[in-house]
Amino acid sequence: MRVALALLLVAGLASAAQPDRWLAWDKAAHLTISTVTPVALHAGLRAMHVSKPVAFWTALGLTAAACVGKELLDGKASWRDLTVDVLGLAVAAGVVTWL
Repeated sequence: MRVALALLLVAGLASAAQPDRWLAWDKAAHLTISTVTPVALHAGLRAMHVSKPVAFWTALGLTAAACVGKELLDGKASWRDLTVDVLGLAVAAGVVTWL
């Protein structure tokens, strides 16, 4: 038990020591999720015959709320993560508008 707690402590300290870089796999994941999720939600809502404006704002709003909620659950919100999330939402808005 003590070994497991020690490993968790070391892992936590190691992850806290890592800098929040702009070019990291974490940012790629944020960009991908915040782009694909609203497009998929919009498509699903439109398939359920929801109007375009309602589907658009619902998809973007739910995804934005999930992105902010994820950062709050992390305990330490990363402004870089949120910036990349906003970029992904903007790309998704462009894609949905274009379709």
